[in-house]
Amino acid sequence: MPSTNAPRNIATTAGNISLETEIIDSQHRARQIPLVDVRVTILPGNVKSPEILFKHALQEGYAAATNFLNLPPMPNSDTVRMLIKHDDLISHNHMWSSSTNTIGNGAALNKLLEDWENAMQSGEEVDLSSGSIEFICQYIY
Repeated sequence: MPSTNAPRNIATTAGNISLETEIIDSQHRARQIPLVDVRVTILPGNVKSPEILFKHALQEGYAAATNFLNLPPMPNSDTVRMLIKHDDLISHNHMWSSSTNTIGNGAALNKLLEDWENAMQSGEEVDLSSGSIEFICQYIY
């Protein structure tokens, strides 16, 4: 499993991305709440696909969160909520947030992509390959 604050280069079918994870709220652990917030920062290079970028943010964030809490992954009951920050999200004040979804076997990714597509119907084109993308993922166990 990846450790926090360790930038990694990942080869995808659309090109290489650089990804870094960081636990940003460890106070939940001290309060015995099974919840952790993870910042996943991606430099997408030429990769524009929300499916590829969201998939890697979810996977790497989930691995960092379960490792941090020292809990086994339980995707059929664990949930995630994602906040995305990107400079091109102008009509959304540079941020977009998902609803809370069960991780499942691709269930969260599919719902995130559906919600993202619906939110982007505003007519603005968002080039996710420009600049960095910050994902704030809140995992609840």
